[in-house]
Amino acid sequence: MRTVTPGRIDSVTQEELNAVVAECAARTERAAAISEEARAGIDVARRRQEAAIARHEELLTKHREIDARI
Repeated sequence: MRTVTPGRIDSVTQEELNAVVAECAARTERAAAISEEARAGIDVARRRQEAAIARHEELLTKHREIDARI
């Protein structure tokens, strides 16, 4: 294990650098997949909410029509 002293930047090998870059790329891909899954869930929730609002408005209209007859 390397020791690190403040103000000193240790050199790294190309192999170490490649490993870090590969790890970062993998994390980025996982984050993108999680974000895409979240967006899909939000879209489903939005469609359900829109359908519920439409049903509510329909029932409200029917209720007002019934009240107008009474």
